Amino acid sequence: MTETVREAVARKLTGVSGWESLELVPNKATQQEQWAAMFAIAKLTADVFGTERGRELLEHLTRTFVARPIVLPADTQFAAGIRQGQADVVLQILQQIEIARRGNP
Repeated sequence: MTETVREAVARKLTGVSGWESLELVPNKATQQEQWAAMFAIAKLTADVFGTERGRELLEHLTRTFVARPIVLPADTQFAAGIRQGQADVVLQILQQIEIARRGNP
């Protein structure tokens, strides 16, 4: 089968050809790189919210967006989704702080 110009350009740009570009199970080095990148973000989050002012802000965000009902009787699904999204951001921050606290596996 003859390769089209478009396929040749795509192969050249991606540096791969065919199925070998598909990595179903990441190798150990890839997993370590992914963990390092994730841990760097977790550490940054912990550093930011580890200061006195950062803790004050996190307490405020938790009171405002997490320690309240997500759905109120008169709310629409849209309003409930907005409130859940706000809570999820704060919960993600708390999760990142916990990851940084535990350290590298």
